[in-house]
Amino acid sequence: YPFAKERYWFGKDAATSEATISSQWDQLSHICKWEVQSSLKQKTVNNHQSILIVCTGPCFHFETVVQEFYTQQGECNVVLLRIADRTEKLSEGEWSYDARNPAAVQRCLQEIDTVDAFYFIAIDEQHANISTLNELVGMQEHNEIQLLRIVKGLKKNNKIAKNVDTYIITLDNYALDLAVNSSFGAGAAGLGYSLAQGNYQFLVRNIDLSSSELKDLQKQRTLFEA
Repeated sequence: YPFAKERYWFGKDAATSEATISSQWDQLSHICKWEVQSSLKQKTVNNHQSILIVCTGPCFHFETVVQEFYTQQGECNVVLLRIADRTEKLSEGEWSYDARNPAAVQRCLQEIDTVDAFYFIAIDEQHANISTLNELVGMQEHNEIQLLRIVKGLKKNNKIAKNVDTYIITLDNYALDLAVNSSFGAGAAGLGYSLAQGNYQFLVRNIDLSSSELKDLQKQRTLFEA
């Protein structure tokens, strides 16, 4: 793809950066222009009733921010699944399940109603970059394979609403500065878009977050409400 050949960013001298970008542009690829948005003046209105959150690894506790947001709404059914090496119920509405056991997903999904919001958090703060084949295989086992199993489980048990707002959350896949892009979770984002093309019920969005924002809990809450 043309846009995979070049990386563009704004340095300290914005004018110089824009001139450099213009001189290097092949007139085929897309050029991102980031704009500062005004502060959020009102909280996000929740239109979801049954929410499934899947956490593939340690993610700065962002999964709890999502969970707390919906729990505080009062009438929402929220189920949080943590991908691990064993299947057990941790608390009401929260499970860990064995990533190596295909049947474990079915057991965990029994507690959830028809899903109208699905958060797949493809983040692992301890393994941001993949450098070996074994790490790549492990990433696929915790991301793409689990995403497929969960979607199949929801469809098999008729737990999909007419439309499911689906959010594939990744971290630093598109760095905004000179930092190296992280590859963890990128495959899940691509699979999510493929899923949306094959099933109109899943309204898929890939939201790529910055690690600098997730390290502050208050910034996490503000970010999610935006």
